[in-house]
Amino acid sequence: MAETKKLGERLIDAGLITQDALAQALDLQKQTPKTRLGDCLLQLRLISEQALLRFLAADFQTRYVSTDKLSKVKIATEVLDRVPVRFAEAQALIPILYDEERKALSVVMAEPQNTAAIAELKIVANLREVFVFIGTGAAVKAAIKKFFYGDHSAFDTIGAGAPAADAQAAQAGGPPQHENTPTTNRSASGLFEGNSGLRVESIQKAARDNHPVTVSGGISPTSVRQAAEVVQRTSLASDNDFIETLNVLVGLIEMRRKDAFRSHSAAVAKHSRTIAQRMGLEHRTVNHVTIAAYLHDLGKRPDRHFTLLSSAESEDWRNDAKRYYKAPIKLFETVHLPVEVNSILAQLFEAYDGSGFPQGAKGDSIPAGARVLAAVDAYEDLAKNAQNVYGKALDKDEAIQRIRDHVGTLFDPTVVDLMLQIHSGDILKQRLLSEGRQVVVCHGDEGTRTDLKDSLTKLGLITNATASNEGIFDALRNGEADLYIAEVVPPDEDALGIVAPLRREPATVGLPVIFLAAKPDSGLADRVGALRPAELISGEIDPDQVAARAKSLLDDRQAAGAPGRIVAGMLDEMALPDVLKNISIAKRSGRLLVRGTGKQGEIFIEKGRVVHAVCGANKGEPAFDQIANEFTTGDFTLDPNFLILEQQMDKDVDILLRESNVRRRSRPAPAAAAEVTPTPTPTPRPKAPAS
Repeated sequence: MAETKKLGERLIDAGLITQDALAQALDLQKQTPKTRLGDCLLQLRLISEQALLRFLAADFQTRYVSTDKLSKVKIATEVLDRVPVRFAEAQALIPILYDEERKALSVVMAEPQNTAAIAELKIVANLREVFVFIGTGAAVKAAIKKFFYGDHSAFDTIGAGAPAADAQAAQAGGPPQHENTPTTNRSASGLFEGNSGLRVESIQKAARDNHPVTVSGGISPTSVRQAAEVVQRTSLASDNDFIETLNVLVGLIEMRRKDAFRSHSAAVAKHSRTIAQRMGLEHRTVNHVTIAAYLHDLGKRPDRHFTLLSSAESEDWRNDAKRYYKAPIKLFETVHLPVEVNSILAQLFEAYDGSGFPQGAKGDSIPAGARVLAAVDAYEDLAKNAQNVYGKALDKDEAIQRIRDHVGTLFDPTVVDLMLQIHSGDILKQRLLSEGRQVVVCHGDEGTRTDLKDSLTKLGLITNATASNEGIFDALRNGEADLYIAEVVPPDEDALGIVAPLRREPATVGLPVIFLAAKPDSGLADRVGALRPAELISGEIDPDQVAARAKSLLDDRQAAGAPGRIVAGMLDEMALPDVLKNISIAKRSGRLLVRGTGKQGEIFIEKGRVVHAVCGANKGEPAFDQIANEFTTGDFTLDPNFLILEQQMDKDVDILLRESNVRRRSRPAPAAAAEVTPTPTPTPRPKAPAS
């Protein structure tokens, strides 16, 4: 029991569980003595699987395998034959990969610290090496039933009681989405696992039943509306569910477009969402901007893409825009969109100086969401649409200059400044270097919010700020922050009321919080202490002191094994070589998935060094060359939680890029670029964990 108590205390120190949670788990363990403490915590929904496994993997200096991944892995019969099933059951391990050349076996174990079992395994299976990865006891037990006994339902009962956060994290070891931004060009499968219980198959069936879908001919906007109605009727759909639905369906519509403009609405949604967050807009408002971005082009002329800039440049385009600007609103009348979404869509052509339409509104009287969407939409149209008002897609610098020329007349200066930060790559670079860690600041004083944001930014932390508590609970619960800084205002103390329920959810039980109070109060200090990991800073605020403490808390949480955050971006924000160089500088690990039109590639990175790559039929350096040379547009996702088993190289990023460039120059130009069909990631070869 001493070992159990030690693990429990360390989980508390890491902020992953509370003292009460440990007590509950220990009570359950007394009733089922053979059950591990971690499995008790999972069974009681007191910690997420990802958080627990990541903590244990860091502790044992190895990697973890989630239940979802273990359920889907393919294990060759000859691998299973190397380990007697009774031995596997007794030692709670499952073999997953065997290297004949090295006589090395990779296994997933619930107790990687069991050195006696590992030593015995070497003798039993005639091995030189054993590579151990960690999994939950329940998952290993289910894997033994499935792979040794052929019970394909063995995993069905696992996860039925798992936290929603685990269901969302099912694919590739991390949360699908909202890394604060909607993901572009996502696969349709598995989108709705998690909150609503609504599967994408339901949406696809609704679209087929109400209006046939043909990829070659496009999808009717009516199908999108009717499918959206299904979402509203058949599920407890949150804003996030609705956004995911639009992401899939609008993406199908835009497949008819050419080149880089295919993913127009997804790119507008992503960048609009980022800007809205940086402006400190409320969480619900950020979602409304995102929804409006997906809808803004539906029902309009297919041969003309109307923007605020094009309507200002051409009277003909302006007159057409006046005819079509209400099309998305009318199309979605039966869905009953939020009033704020309709307001954004209706005022998308209002100019900052009052010269727009339909009302001639100006400045802050235009909804913030409409000001954001107008600028982002205009830039994307200039840079990627060959059929824009100028008759050609402009290069990035020229497109930015056109936007700058209209700051203060058509566009909000604050919005444009943030948009330029995105397209300079500054924000994305910060996310890569800070491992995607984010802070949410809630304070009623604008000057204090600004000072705190500045101090946090200087320490390399991405910061979103807001003036009120509205929507904060949803933002934190949806994984949009790694640390929360909040002003406590007596007598209501709303900030405490927000954090208290978060401590009962596995995904947020360890979220660090810093409370700021104008005056010292011992009673308040006691109430804050009950919400740990939380700290109280009283008196006059020193922004640099608060920022330093925030960074320290995040560093401690990361060292204790808190889950890594997925970072996603567009290659027009940052070119792929620069993405790789920033990952190298930060010494990050994980899978870099790069997607372009009709193709994808994967680069696997360990502590900033490239260890493997896959693209189509190519592997290793040929695959890296193909990705580096062919992917100039598209999007990428860096997943730090991806399990890397195979390593075919170990190279510095700068050296590999230089060598790739030399090889590219030495090869004759191909007659035509071949389209690459995405292929599943092959079963890779392991790297030995540190002993």
